[in-house]
Amino acid sequence: MSASEIMQDRVRTFSKVSFEGLEAYADAYASDGDSFKFLSLFGSRVSVRAIWSALFSGAFIVLDGTPCRMEKEDSWQVFQRILPSGALHAVCYPRLADLARIQNEFIVLGRARDEITKRFYLYLDRISETPVSPEWSEWILASALETEKAVWLKTLHLSAVRYLHDEPWLENLITGFLAKRKKIEV
Repeated sequence: MSASEIMQDRVRTFSKVSFEGLEAYADAYASDGDSFKFLSLFGSRVSVRAIWSALFSGAFIVLDGTPCRMEKEDSWQVFQRILPSGALHAVCYPRLADLARIQNEFIVLGRARDEITKRFYLYLDRISETPVSPEWSEWILASALETEKAVWLKTLHLSAVRYLHDEPWLENLITGFLAKRKKIEV
C-alpha cells in the first residue's frame, strides 16, 4: 500500500466537519442529538479556527452531512496544538466532563465502555451524598441506563455516557440492594 493510499485510508476513519466551505476533520467526538458533548478537531489553522468560532457563536456546523452545534448552556475548555505537519489540532470539552467542576450532571469519556464503568464511579462518588462502593459502579450504571438517568452518546473513536444525578433515586437503589443482601434492615 502506498503512502497516499495509507493516508486516504486514515482520512476515511475520520468525520468531515465543514462550515461555509471550510473543512476539517474530527478524530473523536461525542454528541447527544444535534449537540456536541466533546470534539477533537484537526485541519488547517484557518479552517479549525473558523469552525471553532462558528461553534462558539452558536452556529451549526456540518458533521458528516448532519448539522451539529455546541451545547450553549455549558462552559467549554479548548486546548490547541500545532502538529508537526503544520495542522492545528483542537480538543474541546465541557465543564460536564471536568471531574473537579461537575454539579448535577456529568459526562464520562473513555476509550472503551469498560473504561467508562471504572470512571463512572469516580464521578458518582464526587457528586453523591450517598456513600458508593467501587464494586457497585457497574450495576448502578446499568440501572441508570435502564431508567434513562444515563444515556450512551453517539461517538467516534471513544465511548461516552451522560448521567443526570438524582440523589433520592440513587439512595433508594443502594438501600434496596443492601436490604436484599441482608446487609441492612429497612
